[in-house]
Amino acid sequence: MATYSDTDSSSEDPGDQEVPVPVGNDRLSFGVELEFVIATLEDGEDDPYPSDPRPVFGLRRPTGADASKVNPKPGNMSHRDLVLATRQYNIATEKEVASRVEALLKQYGYAVTFASKDNATRQAWHIKPEALKNPDDIHYWVYLEVNSPAYYFGADPIAQTKEVCKLITKNFRAVCNQKADTGLHVHVGNGLKGFDLLTLRNAMALLWTFEKQFDELHPKWRKDVDSYSDNLRTSVLGKSGLSDREGLEYILEIASTKQLFKDFAQTNSKLNYNLSNLRGDEAKKTIEFRQHEGTLSPTSIENWIKVCVGILEFASAVKENDLETWAKENIDKDIDEYDVVQVLCVLGLYDQAVFYGLRMEQEKIDAAQAAADAYEDELAKGFAGLF
Repeated sequence: MATYSDTDSSSEDPGDQEVPVPVGNDRLSFGVELEFVIATLEDGEDDPYPSDPRPVFGLRRPTGADASKVNPKPGNMSHRDLVLATRQYNIATEKEVASRVEALLKQYGYAVTFASKDNATRQAWHIKPEALKNPDDIHYWVYLEVNSPAYYFGADPIAQTKEVCKLITKNFRAVCNQKADTGLHVHVGNGLKGFDLLTLRNAMALLWTFEKQFDELHPKWRKDVDSYSDNLRTSVLGKSGLSDREGLEYILEIASTKQLFKDFAQTNSKLNYNLSNLRGDEAKKTIEFRQHEGTLSPTSIENWIKVCVGILEFASAVKENDLETWAKENIDKDIDEYDVVQVLCVLGLYDQAVFYGLRMEQEKIDAAQAAADAYEDELAKGFAGLF
């Protein structure tokens, strides 16, 4: 049985007074999918960043191999043969870079596998080479996805996840940005048991109500451009014609997980909050949070994991009446009236409220400074034309 922490009903902080913070006894599980690229260069190319000590040459071929024999050149063969040889070369070099990451993690004691089977009992880090691209006509970017084991939530698993990120960024020129179009996906589960209807209904009611607030935590390009993390308004329920408030009232009355899965099925691509892994006996039994931009920042990853897990902990323990009252009081408010920091405080995620609050304030300062600098540049150009 969940218990509830004491709250001060006289508090004037709008983020600390609507709902008592639940404290559940069940220990949730989580896993992460880290998407990133490793920058490499062909032998003989000029390194645009020669002061960077991390290796960039020879990563895409076996150690000691002759580059002229493993990398096809246009003059060596017909166009058709070149296309086939290049495809084979790219596949081989993707695996070669992945094997470098594998060797690094094993060196530090981590179990690593290339096995394709992906389920909730996996206890090793899983490396998946994805693609090879040449986005800037200089580097070749090898796209990798590195998935963590299925961990029970706690300090040690988070510390291990952070160390893996540090090892990758220390030893490779790893890139996570808009051009790379990478994401960080966090899976949250209840071990192998899955979630009951009440927890799922509470979670989706919360996320439906405060989706625009949680969107504050992610860059605009992930919300507007990325087709792999659609918001809940693109789901079957979102396209039903119901208003936000009507949708909330409908969610609170859903009577079966089968109906909930149907209502939150994707219509185009996977949703920000993806429930498909909960369906079927062989499924991972997780909710997947897909909207975060790609990152290998240990601090960013730690805080986002805690937000994702915190949402499910809250949903599993909060009283339905408390959640309904809180959601209905705020469903029609925009982010200027009720922001994500206030939501995080109600969820009991005070450290994350501070982290994201400070980060968003710094982003506003940086944006204002960039606008001021651009204005000054335009003024300077104008004045220059007068003399």
